[in-house]
Amino acid sequence: MIDTTSGRTPDERPANGQVETRDWHPDEQPKDEGKQNTHFSPDEADAIQLYINQLKDLLGLGQWDVFLSLASADTNTNASVHPVYGRRVVPLAVNKDWWSYSPENQRNTLVHELLHVVHNAQTEVVRTTPTSVWMWRTFERETELMVDHLAGVLDQYMPWPITPAEVAEMRAKRIGPFEEEASSE
Repeated sequence: MIDTTSGRTPDERPANGQVETRDWHPDEQPKDEGKQNTHFSPDEADAIQLYINQLKDLLGLGQWDVFLSLASADTNTNASVHPVYGRRVVPLAVNKDWWSYSPENQRNTLVHELLHVVHNAQTEVVRTTPTSVWMWRTFERETELMVDHLAGVLDQYMPWPITPAEVAEMRAKRIGPFEEEASSE
């Protein structure tokens, strides 16, 4: 289920110098330490992607293409999202230590990141309008506080993360998203 489609990759930040996140452009590939995606087994990567899909639908983001990024998040970040400017495409990068996090932390982290997608249009207005550095930093800080608050409020309504063991079982039984694989053989 890992999507290796070209065109889902990082680009440099916008010309006006804002630095919150990097914009994404179809012509570049993300850089990762060592080989890409070697930090997750297929079952682990599929569990993350299936959980992203489940949460994205619950948050009303069905029209967005949100996928597990080939590159991992920075070592000091649980996860990050980088919506493609002008498109509803969002690579979501998680830390290589993802499976050492508690299910509560995984849930809260992904809800937090998907809430950034919910208010992407608002962020783009501020990010792409010439503003002072202090105004951008204030907006960025206040946005993080808002998203943290909302993720905490929504946690109780969100399902628990999908585990690699559950994916392995679905794959073995050829059920759920792996049903089609059985039909095509």
